[in-house]
Amino acid sequence: MKNLLFKYVLLNKRNVIYGILAAVFFAAISIDGHRYYPVALMMCPSLLFSFVVGKMCYMEDSTSTRQFLLSLPVSRTDIIFEKNIMSYICIVVGILIANTGGWIIAIMKSRAFYSDLPLMLAICIFLIIYNTVYIFLNYRYDYSKTQFTPYILLGLMLVLFKSGDELMDFFDNNLFIIWLGALCVAIGLNWYILLKLGIDNRGMFDA
Repeated sequence: MKNLLFKYVLLNKRNVIYGILAAVFFAAISIDGHRYYPVALMMCPSLLFSFVVGKMCYMEDSTSTRQFLLSLPVSRTDIIFEKNIMSYICIVVGILIANTGGWIIAIMKSRAFYSDLPLMLAICIFLIIYNTVYIFLNYRYDYSKTQFTPYILLGLMLVLFKSGDELMDFFDNNLFIIWLGALCVAIGLNWYILLKLGIDNRGMFDA
């Protein structure tokens, strides 16, 4: 699986660069104040996921590519979990970019750097659920079934734009341990669902 992961990164290095640049650009939204911090936290990883994992899934959506993947000494589970591991990398790197961008802007504008760990955990939970649904739809059916998912991100982004301050107040008043526990549950469900999908013979690699 490690070799497959490196191969995809090398083949998609242009999309990886585009994803990082898009995330960096969106992190600059913090220049308008920490009320947009939740938006940056959600969109930076989401843009990386779209440019990297989304593009990988798109490239696989052809008979010739599927046949090539099936000819490799890797299992269906390996192919699915390669995308899953990459989705976690997108989350970590995206959140680092969002926080680093906020920190740099805070220094430039001589103001306190804002960070909210419970909010970060909650955003991670949402992103894990979103990524799980995306990967499941792609491999259980086909790439076309994933095309409605960006509207979920758009809807949540609009909510965060409108209610960023209220959302941060809500998470400030909730226990960190609760969100950490919820994150562990989300990760466990993610691995269970995609492992079961990998074992299942039905899906886009049936041909």
